[in-house]
Amino acid sequence: MIMEPTLDGMALETREELSEEQEFLLKKCENIIRIGLSTFVEVGLALKEIQDQRLYRRTDKTFEDYLQRSMGLSRPYAYNLIESAKLMRELRTSVEVDKASLPKNEAQARELIRIEPSRRVEVWKKVVDLAGDKPFTAKLIREVARSERSPEGEKPSAMESGLALGKVTRLRELFANTRVAEDALQLIEKLEHLARSIQTR
Repeated sequence: MIMEPTLDGMALETREELSEEQEFLLKKCENIIRIGLSTFVEVGLALKEIQDQRLYRRTDKTFEDYLQRSMGLSRPYAYNLIESAKLMRELRTSVEVDKASLPKNEAQARELIRIEPSRRVEVWKKVVDLAGDKPFTAKLIREVARSERSPEGEKPSAMESGLALGKVTRLRELFANTRVAEDALQLIEKLEHLARSIQTR
């Protein structure tokens, strides 16, 4: 392992060496991320490349550590960017989608990545039709997605249901010994009931 100085004078322990080609690719991807944050597709694809090629391994053990330390990005936001970029690639290659009317930002793409992959193109076409000459928004995408659900509503995945119950359980633990415990516990009981009703759909 090599100790490398950082801008603040602290030594940084590196994990693995990268080839010259990988080092170049890492720098290229990092520049795209730093300079092109407004172009979410390029940023998402650059993050995916760093993840897939494990270009973070010179300085970090995991991709998540790299996101936090080097890029200052949270894991959820980075993965939203990656998924949004993949979605944009999917929409661009679809023969059914007008290439002039694609999502304009990450917020719009984020609403689409929440939709079942097999339905994304269909939902996007409806969004474009509904918007007409007006600009489409993340809110419009969300509303179209909701209206497309069956009358019973879409069932959440097992992971989503488990996460809901897990978060409620954690809230219960946090509020158990506080002055506002009674109000909080009533709210938590309502949330638990809601999470369970989602699971049984």
